[in-house]
Amino acid sequence: MEGRGFRDLCAEFQKGNAEILGVSFDTIAENAAFAEKFHFHFPLLCDTKREIGQAYGACDSPDAATARRITYIIGPDGRVAATYAKVAAAAHPAEVLRALQGGSAAG
Repeated sequence: MEGRGFRDLCAEFQKGNAEILGVSFDTIAENAAFAEKFHFHFPLLCDTKREIGQAYGACDSPDAATARRITYIIGPDGRVAATYAKVAAAAHPAEVLRALQGGSAAG
């Protein structure tokens, strides 16, 4: 699972001053239980109204049942530096880490 990959590489992301945030359509209680079950030590944001999902292209309406997997790297200036619109969940965390370390980033 993608989240476990980010969890396992969390120390490497922190070395580069990167902050990992997850966003889902789940409630606070559901996200808390999920984070506890998988030992996530990064915030899982709740987007129950799908406002973040719509703004960032993860869904098309407030009625969407699920979100598309999309990753954004947001730079220190607050601008989107890279977008990953299609991800392979298992390999994606390492791909993002390489991009942050100066490797190839999605566009």
